[in-house]
Amino acid sequence: MNKDKTAFLKNAAAFGIVIGLWILVALMTTDIITLIEGLTVVVFVSVITLLACDAMEKAFCNTALFTWQYLILAGFVIVCDALWLFFAACETWLQFTLRGLLLAAASGGTFCWYWFFYKSSVMTDDERLVMILAKAYRKAAKAFPALDDEGVRNALKEVLFCRLEGDSLEGSLLTDKPLAPGYRTYSQVAQSSNLGAQEKSAAMTNIATYINTLVASRNIKDDTASI
Repeated sequence: MNKDKTAFLKNAAAFGIVIGLWILVALMTTDIITLIEGLTVVVFVSVITLLACDAMEKAFCNTALFTWQYLILAGFVIVCDALWLFFAACETWLQFTLRGLLLAAASGGTFCWYWFFYKSSVMTDDERLVMILAKAYRKAAKAFPALDDEGVRNALKEVLFCRLEGDSLEGSLLTDKPLAPGYRTYSQVAQSSNLGAQEKSAAMTNIATYINTLVASRNIKDDTASI
């Protein structure tokens, strides 16, 4: 998944550089109409080129990312690229509006397919587990301000699986720093049957101590705010 994110950022950077260089050169040598017409072609060719390079890299160097979901994603990108040319050829304001909406809808569909289908299809089991746990934690965290200390403590035992930035309830999840093996929460460790008694006790103590630290930092902030 990290490789796929790196490839996406690399392609986005390359696309930005190509477009930026074209605009810079065009502004110095041509009029605005020629600039826009040339930009239309440059965007179209750049997208197709980057897609082809990305597809070949996945097909030959990282086949785990070359899934059927990726092929559909590539189809979405090609459709968007074709709609870009269709949009650029509009001659009336009505065409501009309708074709623009069509392009926007296709782009939105591409993003949704990437985010909800392709991205999850190339996740490892650990990445998928972290995503589910993080979603559960963020949902529970919305209720923290309305809970007393014991309520927060009990909630954290159910949903906290890693350390928080700055060791504060306001901090973001540090998913690379799990509190127990397998990204388990306090409750999951307590109910686990595949951990030795000593390992389970140590993990529960570690998580409970960290939760107490978070609750204590919450009280310090409350006391400071009341001064």
